[in-house]
Amino acid sequence: MHRALLILAAVLAILPVSCVAQEQHDWRTELIVPLDSETEEVSAAKERLVKTLLAVVPPKKGQRVTKTTDGRYVLCGDLFRQGKLCALVELNSDTSPDEHSQSGIGFAVWNGKRWQPRGLWKIEPIWKPEGWKKTPEENFPINPATKPFWTLEVTPDKPPLVIIVGEIWKYWQEHFIARFDPVTESLFLLEETKTAEPVGGYLRLYEDSGHRATFQAYDFRIWNGKKLVQKAYWYDGDETGENPTLKATAYDNDGRKLGNYLIERNLEDDNSYKITRNGRSYANVTIKRSDVRGKDSEFAEVYFFEKLTGLPRKLYPFKEDQPKRLEEVAKITVVGDNEAVKKLSPRAKSGWHFW
Repeated sequence: MHRALLILAAVLAILPVSCVAQEQHDWRTELIVPLDSETEEVSAAKERLVKTLLAVVPPKKGQRVTKTTDGRYVLCGDLFRQGKLCALVELNSDTSPDEHSQSGIGFAVWNGKRWQPRGLWKIEPIWKPEGWKKTPEENFPINPATKPFWTLEVTPDKPPLVIIVGEIWKYWQEHFIARFDPVTESLFLLEETKTAEPVGGYLRLYEDSGHRATFQAYDFRIWNGKKLVQKAYWYDGDETGENPTLKATAYDNDGRKLGNYLIERNLEDDNSYKITRNGRSYANVTIKRSDVRGKDSEFAEVYFFEKLTGLPRKLYPFKEDQPKRLEEVAKITVVGDNEAVKKLSPRAKSGWHFW
């Protein structure tokens, strides 16, 4: 996915460099702006963060949104349900330009008497409030987010994450995912994605090829409170225009890869599919429908999604109107080694509907 040339910071002055290196790596390393920088730009941003929060008192429970007189957006409170009062602040403001203005996002923690800066993000969130209508001057290719940041709960037993929006590219908007560390009182960037949606106990990340999408891909993660651990990946695409392909990757609960699968439909026989695992021949599957016509491929895709990712069928992202399981309306034959036959063969009919 294309990365914007943006800078993200979540660094405490007291945090050792070694700890930062462990949390922030690869593309994240280039996004860090240390709070102890002595440049005028960073000093101005810290000053603006402190001034913006002078009149903001956090609620004792829950969270609250505040708009400053110059239009800055502030989200504060026990955002992560860990007994720490925090504030996310939109630093840029069109009504108060400054020669040394540092636009972006600030983060602070309440020490009982005042707000202490804990991080800066040089991310310019593009957002418009609910009810906004396009103008000739603001004719975005897609509708922007309706707020610059928010908390996102994946499961009730784990602290919420933070979503921060960024720039709008041709047909998508950046969404940065961050977590809070109560020990260091810092935010750490985890991922960037087009969308992040909690589904069935997982966080589902999404990407595609753009306006005329030749592929769509879904990345399912387990949020364990510290990391977003990969659990499954599903790809549906037709980049050549000749033969649609499906791809699936399965992981164990620790994020270790179990296998990459490629599913291709036989061009000479619409009822059969060839599956490879890690680039090697794995299985041939024949599906012969008995009672329902149309949408054959969608039925098969749901079946392969469950069998190869290990996720339940209800998490299949393209919810077509399919009231019955494939096993109930088709004869499924699997040819391959013992592992492939065991994994891809249908279980005994249960008689229940999966939608």
